[in-house]
Amino acid sequence: MQKRIKIILTAVFSLFVMSCSAGMDQLIDEFNSNYVTVIPERELPNVNKDGYKQSMMLQDHYHVLIGERFEANAPLGGKSYKWTLVNESVEPVEETVIAETLNVRMVIAEEDFNIAQKYTLKLKVVNQSNKVFLDYADFYVFKER
Repeated sequence: MQKRIKIILTAVFSLFVMSCSAGMDQLIDEFNSNYVTVIPERELPNVNKDGYKQSMMLQDHYHVLIGERFEANAPLGGKSYKWTLVNESVEPVEETVIAETLNVRMVIAEEDFNIAQKYTLKLKVVNQSNKVFLDYADFYVFKER
C-alpha cells in the first residue's frame, strides 16, 4: 500500500513540475524582481581619476576597542601604500608603519596602546603618475564602549 502511495505521489509531483510553463531561470528571475532589491555597486575611489582629493581617503577619526580588529581600505590605483600610526605624546615622536598594502588589518592589543590616548593614523598613497596623496585621522583606543 505504501509503495502504491509513493508511486502516485511521485507521478502527481512529476506532472505538477512538467505543467509549469516557465523555466526555472524565469521563476527565479520573477521572484528576485518582486522580493529582492539589488543595490548598484558604487564606484570605488581611485587616486588616478581626475578630481580625486586626498581628504577622501580616511575618515576624520576612528574609535577602536582593545581586542577588536581594525580594518581600513585605501583607494584603488596606488603604486605604493603606507599606513603609519603616530604617537605624538612621547619624545621622540614614535612612527610605526603598520602596513604597506591597499588594506590594513590589525588586532588592537592592550600592550601596544595607551588607553584613551590620541594617535594619528597616516595614509600615504603614490599613484601611477607618482603624485603623492596624504591623509590623516585621529585614532583613539578604548577598553570598552
